[in-house]
Amino acid sequence: MPKSRASSSNSTSQLVFPFDKNEFNAIIKENRFTILVFYRGGWCSVCKDQLCKINPLYSKIKKMGGEIIAISAESYDTSVETFQDLNLSFPLLSDEKNNLAKKYKVEITDRKASIWDKFLTIAKKAGANVSPLQKANTYQEGMSQPAIVVFDQTGDLIFSWKKFPLLKNYYGATDRMAVEDVLNIVEFMLSPTYTESRLKIKDGKDSELFEHIIITQKLKEKFIAHLKKEYNYELLEFVDDVRQFEKAVTLEEKTKLANLIFDTYIIDSSKKELNLASHVRNHLVQFFGKDQEVCPPSNLFHESLMHAKTILYTDCFNRFKKTKDFYEMVKDIPQFFTTP
Repeated sequence: MPKSRASSSNSTSQLVFPFDKNEFNAIIKENRFTILVFYRGGWCSVCKDQLCKINPLYSKIKKMGGEIIAISAESYDTSVETFQDLNLSFPLLSDEKNNLAKKYKVEITDRKASIWDKFLTIAKKAGANVSPLQKANTYQEGMSQPAIVVFDQTGDLIFSWKKFPLLKNYYGATDRMAVEDVLNIVEFMLSPTYTESRLKIKDGKDSELFEHIIITQKLKEKFIAHLKKEYNYELLEFVDDVRQFEKAVTLEEKTKLANLIFDTYIIDSSKKELNLASHVRNHLVQFFGKDQEVCPPSNLFHESLMHAKTILYTDCFNRFKKTKDFYEMVKDIPQFFTTP
């Protein structure tokens, strides 16, 4: 919150506030960095656990010159209840119109809403108490999905992570990147190592560097460690499994691998379900739904493979390039970087 709001006390009225564009922009300008944590609502037990884990980090964030704000589309009064019930020490923002969630594309869309309906149906069949979950349908402008975004003092977006709701993660409830891990990345980005000797990848070498990392075991292990922190490691495992399928020679081996890939990554609620475009998923569902024995063509998973690699390259890899582990790779692959 701006100093004008915070200077008098740290009472609830000072730390819980409704969204106001001017006030929000003032927060950004007053802090070295600002972390926004989007959560579903105070009715969500995983959200409450996440908020409680931020409490002990708040003093460190303030000492670093930063701010952290948790945002939901719940009402101001409900946000006050959450703040008081959890005894929080950092600001909560009530954004009932989902302005920020829409701006950073973490609001619930029709595609995600259909997944929510499926999840509620499954939860009911399992005998779960879904009454708290149904509160998500009371939001005027929809619910935001779990996400973390970070701005620098000029308002530039320097880090962004979001979790796409799927059945396997209980519609975004689980598999969230820890705020502490994000803070570690931000702390490194603010360090002299990053700010004074920022790596410059040679022109035209970025995609080649990405491909080199995902096929070189020693380098890939560091990338996987990062992917596990942001719960996206199944994307790279999928890429590896499809490559193995494409190399298979016998009909028996190809069929076995194809079915394994479909059961593991493609079908709804599979243990490593991927966020694939509907038409990509439907194509595979139709193929595997055929009654007749058909030899899986080697390019069966080509479109889904390209989709997964695009997410890895444009999204996950860009975040990885901001980590200390990436910087420590340079000594092993100097051919991809310009010399200072």
